[in-house]
Amino acid sequence: MLIGTGIGSAAVVAVAVGQMGVEPRDAGTAGALNNVSQQLGSALGVALISTFVATATNHYLTDHGSTAVVGATVHGFAIGFWWAAGLFWAAAVICGALIRGGTSLHHEAGQPEPLDGIVSALI
Repeated sequence: MLIGTGIGSAAVVAVAVGQMGVEPRDAGTAGALNNVSQQLGSALGVALISTFVATATNHYLTDHGSTAVVGATVHGFAIGFWWAAGLFWAAAVICGALIRGGTSLHHEAGQPEPLDGIVSALI
């Protein structure tokens, strides 16, 4: 329950930050890029962490013999979890440094709507 709430909250913030400061005419492209980045990042992240887990498990088995399968599995996953924690921490620091100040997510009052010019030209 707690994980679902956290992931749901993080996804909304990620989309909002991904489209912060984007011109309304480019909102679709920014949304598509945001979705592709999330999907590709997830796939590459799982592949990278799985590589760390498999490598650590294999090295443990090489050093301790093939009878230590349970210990090797625990060791491999522990290494993978530590790598994942480090990568998440590094990503959080990088994302925090990249957030631009002074941009607005909403349309400012008094400014014409972006489509007003197009609609008036068609009428």
